[in-house]
Order: sequence, then C-alpha cells, then structure tokens
Amino acid sequence: MSKFVKYFLLLSFICSCSTMTKNLHLDGELTLSGGRSGTKTWDDELVLKRSSWFKELTMYYDILYTHIDETSPFYNWFSLEEKATLQECVDIIVLSAYAFRPRDISKTMFRMEMAKYGYESFTLNTFEKNIRMHPDYARFQMGVYSTYAFCRKGIKAEKISIEFPGFKEVYLDN
Repeated sequence: MSKFVKYFLLLSFICSCSTMTKNLHLDGELTLSGGRSGTKTWDDELVLKRSSWFKELTMYYDILYTHIDETSPFYNWFSLEEKATLQECVDIIVLSAYAFRPRDISKTMFRMEMAKYGYESFTLNTFEKNIRMHPDYARFQMGVYSTYAFCRKGIKAEKISIEFPGFKEVYLDN
C-alpha cells in the first residue's frame, strides 16, 4: 500500500509539472466606480478590459484597456493638451500596462503590435494622475502599471491582434 501511495504521489507530481510549462492567456474585466474632476463628480463606471499573459504561474504581461470618447465623464480626467491631441483620433484606447520581465515581453513589443494597425502611443500624465488617485486603483494593486493612450487616425481598425512569441494570437475587444 505504501508503494502505491508513493507511486501515485510521484505520478501526480510529474503530471502537475508538465502543465506548468505552458504559456497561457486570460481575459477579464475590472471596474472603476465613479469619479471626480475639479467640482464635477459622477457615478458612472469605467470598465477596463483585461488581457493577461502567463508563463507557467507567473504573469509576464498584463494590460487594462478601455475606449474613451467625449461622451464619457472620465474624459474630464484628460488635460487640455491631452484633449487637443485626442481630437485628431478616430479611436482612443486608454491602456495601463505591466511587464514582469521586459526582456521577454515588453511595453515596446506591445506598442509595435499596435503600430501594425495604425495606432500611435502617447503619454497621459494628467489622466494617469487622476486614475492613480481613484480609490479602486489601490484596491486593484495597479501601482506598477504605466498608463498611456493609443490613437488611431483615419478609419477605426476592425480587429486588433496581438502576437507575442510563444503565445497564441490574442484579439483585443473593439
């Protein structure tokens, strides 16, 4: 009986290790509830879609993104300069990104993938300050994320496909 248990445990260990060598992609959502800018407050929600790339049990790259336009109350988080730049965009994607090992999967690699679809990135200093002060920002532990925008001029892209080495092709929701 003892040999059977040892054999079973060894076999279970070997099988569990074999599944740890896989690269995995997961999707999800986070929601920031309400907001404030100057004297304006609102109860709307900012839904951030999430795309996460894992190598074994470690998250290597993670993005939180949303499309924002002038009708969203969260548009008030942009500075006048940021709004002037956004006026030229047909599609605006605000994105917060985290890279565990930039040599493996980096923010630059992601920018290159977006550039294939005509998206240019630029920093959002004022928007990032506002989102960092939101109570849900700390709750979701987003302190290690960098926030910036992707702007596409011309026609909105039908699909956006992201391809990282060793991972399946991932489509971002439009």
